[in-house]
Amino acid sequence: MKIAFCGDSYCNNIRKVSQPNKSYFPYPHLVAKEFNAKILCNGLSGVALFHAYETMMENIEEADYIIFCVTEPYRFANRYRIPVGIDAVELYNTLGDDFTGIGGTVRKKTLAKIKIAMKIYYEEIISHRYHVITQRGLLREIDAVIKEYNKKCIFFKCFNSTFCDYTFENAVWGNLVLFDISVAEEKYMTKKEIKSIANFTDWRLNHMNEQNNRNMANFIIDVIKQDDFTSREIDMRGYFK
Repeated sequence: MKIAFCGDSYCNNIRKVSQPNKSYFPYPHLVAKEFNAKILCNGLSGVALFHAYETMMENIEEADYIIFCVTEPYRFANRYRIPVGIDAVELYNTLGDDFTGIGGTVRKKTLAKIKIAMKIYYEEIISHRYHVITQRGLLREIDAVIKEYNKKCIFFKCFNSTFCDYTFENAVWGNLVLFDISVAEEKYMTKKEIKSIANFTDWRLNHMNEQNNRNMANFIIDVIKQDDFTSREIDMRGYFK
């Protein structure tokens, strides 16, 4: 079995990270272990949906299953395949050197220009409706590709605005928002830990603690084992207490 994990930072971590507070297995690893499967790809932190679509297309023929974490619509696709969005402006303020993304290394001088362009775009130019309609159209294209290649796919909402009122016709999707699951963990955190998240140094794998990574894995494993990918929303609440 081969599984493609496509999306943003909610499926970015696929292997165990041996660091303080981070020495546990992320849910993609747990899913792959259950089925003795090969992971073809992982999510790209902070990037637009279009780049997750590119990742899917790079692996579509080989993948048996696609796990797709759909990001919010206001991130911007770019030739560097790096994070460009409202939050990314603050992210780049924390960087002082070259930035290496999936598309290669972006030099410090170029990054400075990108920061200026982002600030102008999101403060003076952006049409939110355009981004919503574009996201909906891209989701329709992804859905059509799933049908064309006869793939089995599970979609997840990373944010409330993720699906833009689109209903998938060729896949299943979970009914919980991953951002809400992540935020719900904050009541168990220290003030220092919460502050680190605000400063873009979230120590959690895929923005979830060990237990919720297990919960995500259990949900995905059960859906795959049931092998019913008739288009519908699937209740996740029994997995996340």
